[in-house]
Amino acid sequence: YPYAGGVWDLRSLTNNGSVIATNLQPPAITTPGDITVSCAGPGGTPVTYSSSATDMFGNPLATFCVPTSGTAFPPGRTPVQCTATDAYGQTATNSFTVTVTDNTPVSLNVSLQGTDVVLSWLQPCSTYYLQSNANLDGSTPWTAVTLPTISSNGLNYVTVPVGSGIAFFRLIDR
Repeated sequence: YPYAGGVWDLRSLTNNGSVIATNLQPPAITTPGDITVSCAGPGGTPVTYSSSATDMFGNPLATFCVPTSGTAFPPGRTPVQCTATDAYGQTATNSFTVTVTDNTPVSLNVSLQGTDVVLSWLQPCSTYYLQSNANLDGSTPWTAVTLPTISSNGLNYVTVPVGSGIAFFRLIDR
């Protein structure tokens, strides 16, 4: 092989005196820089990217990345690690981060239907949880609402009977 700027171990000799050269240069992996996208929905946001690798001679190598390109990434930061192995068994890795942001403002809608109060909120990307409190003077803690939540097309509904003693509600993002 012609010398291509790599590091070779030339210490091994065969019985006939010829040199056995061993490649000590790992593959070169190219990955995108960090990626930031807006959330597409509660099931995550599909993100596609490309990666490539070459051995020391410039020959292309397969790269294997986890999570794979096209994966639906959840809100927040997710590291992606890519690996390539050359014909000599040398492995190299490179990584980047996919950040999914949720810029949708949360809004709690309240309506009266007969003798019930119906609370509804859109849950486009992040998961919001409904909490309640009997008063706002700080004497009682906020607690999770244990009434059944109905979800349909990203919209959640909770029905609270009027006179249940629950006066205040809030949504929190966990």
